[in-house]
Amino acid sequence: MYQVKVDGHPLLDLRDEKLILFNPKVKMEVNTVGEGSFTIFKNHPYYDKIKRLKSVFEVRDEIGAIFRGRMTDDTIDFDNGKAIDLEGLMAFFNDSIIAPYNFPEDFLEDAEYITAAESGNVVEFFLNWLIEHHNSQVEPFQRFKLGVVTVSDPNNYLSRSDTEAQHTWDVLKSKLFDSALGGYLCIRYEDDGNYIDYLSEFTLVNTQEIEFGKNLLDLKHGTKGSETYSAIIPIGAEIESEAAGVCVECVQHHYHDGQIQQYEHQCQVHGRKDTFFLHISPPPVRRSPYRRTCRLRGGISRV
Repeated sequence: MYQVKVDGHPLLDLRDEKLILFNPKVKMEVNTVGEGSFTIFKNHPYYDKIKRLKSVFEVRDEIGAIFRGRMTDDTIDFDNGKAIDLEGLMAFFNDSIIAPYNFPEDFLEDAEYITAAESGNVVEFFLNWLIEHHNSQVEPFQRFKLGVVTVSDPNNYLSRSDTEAQHTWDVLKSKLFDSALGGYLCIRYEDDGNYIDYLSEFTLVNTQEIEFGKNLLDLKHGTKGSETYSAIIPIGAEIESEAAGVCVECVQHHYHDGQIQQYEHQCQVHGRKDTFFLHISPPPVRRSPYRRTCRLRGGISRV
């Protein structure tokens, strides 16, 4: 059974008819802050006691906390139903700034860095430095603790720098998990605080079987009109003497008769700057279902 709390007070508890939320949802993804939402009505005892950007929400199951977040937006409808949007606590990293720095040059005389470089993990040191700078700028409830770090550099050397001030989250993203280091930045909720783990691999595996109608409650399949085309103009790589990408000269469009019959004429320009398109067989004016092309990277070769 799930429970939702706000600032330690019960917000959702199915054992109490006064503590009801409507359409509660939580969405958690790898290397994102996570998000949630629900609707609360006027008869709820905490309807007017939720503070935007300050109140901390917690979703719990039988084991413990699975999500913590803060309110970002609320919308009140005609029936005084208040729809509330949440963002996960790692969004707190957007509340602090990392000044320009040069790593490791700025730390060559730092005793902790020297230890990390000689016998430790410089990735862990860098992450801890970012967390400490974040913590020094925010309120206690916005602070984090360094957790488990299993990501490392093969040479135990890390070169990172910024010439402009950046939000801490942007630095974490660009310099760590979105860089060549990879890995997964995770938040772990404990009774004594919120821990940031940086893992090379996930240590937990869910062995539960997925069964439709049992634990798979909904399944949708859809298409978007904005992504549906019945003809394309292929554009290849740029040539130094040409200002624009090179179009396949022998064919102005690729047509799909079936798509045209179903969706009418919907044309889109498509191409890649690092790809050359080479025509293989003489094209008729119109061909269905697809025109045959050969994609070669880096140049055009004889066929």
